[in-house]
This record gives sequence, C-alpha cells and structure tokens, in this order.
Amino acid sequence: MTKTIVVAACKGGSGKTTLCAALAAHASSAGQRVSIVDADPQQSLGLWYERRGWPENPGCFSAADEHDLRGTIAKACTEADWVIVDLPGSLMRTDIAIRHADLILIPVRASMLDLEAVNPICEVGDEAGVARVFVVNAADKDWKLLGSAMDALGELGTVLPETIRYHEGHPAAMAIGQTAAELKSPSSRIAKTEITALWAAVSKRAARKARA
Repeated sequence: MTKTIVVAACKGGSGKTTLCAALAAHASSAGQRVSIVDADPQQSLGLWYERRGWPENPGCFSAADEHDLRGTIAKACTEADWVIVDLPGSLMRTDIAIRHADLILIPVRASMLDLEAVNPICEVGDEAGVARVFVVNAADKDWKLLGSAMDALGELGTVLPETIRYHEGHPAAMAIGQTAAELKSPSSRIAKTEITALWAAVSKRAARKARA
C-alpha cells in the first residue's frame, strides 16, 4: 500500500523543499520506490530533480496546475511505495493534498513567525482527519528558546525529537541536485544521521496510518 506524506507550511523559508529532497533521496537509497510531487508553482523541487539528472528513483511528478493535483498524486501513487508532496508556502492546494495524505509533516523554524503560521495547516488537517507531526528545522542547539518553541508546538500536535540542525550543506547540495547527506564534506555525516532518524520517525507514523 502506497503511503503519502505531505510536507506543508503556511509560510516560505521553513525548508519544505529541502526536506522533501533529503527524505526522498534517503528512502530511495534504502531501496524504497519513491515519487515526489512538486505542487509549488515555483517548481523548486522539480528543478532539483532536473539537476539530479532525472533519476528513475525517486521519480518526480509536476503539479503546476491547481486542477491536476489530485490526479497527479493518484498517478504518483501507482508507481511508488512512498509519495512525498511538496506544497507552496501558503494554503494554496493544501486541502486537496492533505485529503490524500497519510501524514502531514510540518517543518518549523524556531521563530515566533513560524510558530504563529502553523495554525491554518493544523485546521485543515483536523478537518480532513489526518495526523500531523512537527519537525524543528534549521535548529541551533545552542538557541536558548529552542525548548520553549518545542513546548509551544507540543500543544498543537506531536513534535518529533529528531530535529534538523542548520548547516550550509543543505542549500549547497540543492544547487547541484544532491542532498547534504550525499556531499563529501565534514557536515555530511551529521546530515545523514539526522535525515535517517527523521525518515525512520516519519515513515513509521505514516505506515501506521496507512494500515489503519
């Protein structure tokens, strides 16, 4: 049974596209068949896929037109074990994608602007009856308010302990069609460890929903 993870945030800059690419690359390298759906009009995930050389796994489906998103997700599901959907940094098309999801992954940076922007996504998820988890992205482990931010998110849903720290490997890798875990740099080991842990947590929860 194909499992669908929707990566959603109601503002730009949360790191949705980078997380989609990293999770898709990791899952495919572990032997899973993965399809990514780029539902953001900017098509940044699709451009990353092109720079990667149009691999068969993960495969990529573009949903640039609002009216074809439902069909695009359905088509992606026929060709993969996992479908990962990258949404715009707004509510555009969010309800359509979430209705087809087994899990909503909401990346949040530890800032007040990000914390204030999660409520609309939560409301859409609640209306559709789809579970959600938060991941703190681009985190600084020395930031004194990190714990307070995670506590605030905890009132709205499950906050994964598997945070993603900030380092320059993530944007650098996206520019060349790779992920930070794939780079030959000192930070790649950290990135690989974090993404491996995040995928384990997210895939477990999505699979549990799909079996229900």
